[in-house]
Amino acid sequence: MAVEFQFKVPLGLNGASAARPRTRRAALRAFFPTGWKAAAAASLAIFLFHFLAYPALVRDAATSGFVPGFHMVYPFWHLALTPLSAMADALTVLDVFEMAVVILWVFAFIAFLPGARRKYFAFSAAAAMMAWTIFGHRPPGRLIHDDPDVLLVDFHSHTSLSHDGRGSFSTEANRLWHWKQGFDAGFITDHNTIEAARKAMSDSDGDWRRIGYRSMQGEEVSLFHAHPIVLGNRDHIFNKNFDGRPQAILNVIREAHRQGALIVDSLPDYWLRHWDEETDRRSKNGRNNGGTVQDFVGWGMDGFEIINSAPKALCFPAAKRRLIVEFCRKHDLFITGVSDNHGWGTATAAWNAVRIPGWQAMDPETLQAQILSLLKIKKFAAVQVLERVRFAPQGWIQIALSPIGIAWVYLRSLQPGQRVVWVAWIWGLMFLGKSARALRRTWERGSVEGNDSDEEAPAVPQPPTSAKPAFPAPEPTPVLSAKCVRVP
Repeated sequence: MAVEFQFKVPLGLNGASAARPRTRRAALRAFFPTGWKAAAAASLAIFLFHFLAYPALVRDAATSGFVPGFHMVYPFWHLALTPLSAMADALTVLDVFEMAVVILWVFAFIAFLPGARRKYFAFSAAAAMMAWTIFGHRPPGRLIHDDPDVLLVDFHSHTSLSHDGRGSFSTEANRLWHWKQGFDAGFITDHNTIEAARKAMSDSDGDWRRIGYRSMQGEEVSLFHAHPIVLGNRDHIFNKNFDGRPQAILNVIREAHRQGALIVDSLPDYWLRHWDEETDRRSKNGRNNGGTVQDFVGWGMDGFEIINSAPKALCFPAAKRRLIVEFCRKHDLFITGVSDNHGWGTATAAWNAVRIPGWQAMDPETLQAQILSLLKIKKFAAVQVLERVRFAPQGWIQIALSPIGIAWVYLRSLQPGQRVVWVAWIWGLMFLGKSARALRRTWERGSVEGNDSDEEAPAVPQPPTSAKPAFPAPEPTPVLSAKCVRVP
């Protein structure tokens, strides 16, 4: 007894199976909802994260605890453009490693997208977003405080007169940038010059009552592998008189104190170059700007930055920040958190809360003297450093997963009004996309119907019957047969 089975498989032109393989588009649809289901899922996620929201948008950088009494106020256009502006704020305060990982994830996502048109659109959108984050001018969120005796100060910023400052970042732009961030006062500390700081302080003296912001005078002294910040110096400290000479940092400290100014060591230099004897030995390279953090204290350094908004400085490990905070507490040195703004980006990672009763009635020069006096007297207790809530990865695993952590912190940081705007954008884009697809289908259908109209088409000359066809007739699709015989 024999049973015969026959299988028929159509073959393509190259002998391969003609069955259409599963596309990446189909894979995406299988794992992710589309249309109104996607909009509903995203809206639900936005609202559910409200129950996981942070109790405040700023932390105490020294203790990592949330600080009550400070609120972020968003202007109309920042709120209306929340999906773009809030994301740009989050991108502005990434460190260099997070930036690199985010870019790699974006390229991987673009490579996975089906179709060249989608890839081009996604790449263009990502490039535009990054360019707008770095170069664009957008209304930032403004930090405000409930205590009238508290003012917010920035101890480190630049203008176009710094060699690495943005060309359009004038003293007026610097003052406006700080006022929009919520600062009440700030020091301009250009590299090796006090010209812009003097001009800004003079301009501020004429309009501080109307604007409410005071600009103050300082300088960043550029030495080899060291950039100490001088606050309140009367005269320019010519860095070339010290750089490369024996005990250069010690002599700069002495010159700052001679002028009645204070001096702060900046990030990331003391962390990368002067943290201990080993890093100091590696960084000197035959120059004379050596010394460790412990040496600097013995020489008279007045304080240390514990957070700096520059991408490279934001890599400062949390464990070492805790060490420098305890070090400053032990030696009674004041601490600062700075924007270090050079005109790029529209968000800061840090503010400094200082308590001076009656500061609203003080002109810039008087307020500067009061701030310097407070730093000299109260020292470690003089400043509360406030840090914007952000994802700070610790270790290479967290760095590799940075986009997930950034999204997690971002969704928990949204305010109720921002969540409403996000949902409106989600549904608006969904309906806009459906309308665009319906319009395209209508246009395509109209084009096909136009081609099939009953109007008589113009006569097309026919080839003579004797002429051979241009292409041979297609051969029938080959059939693959197989027989299977079972022997009893």
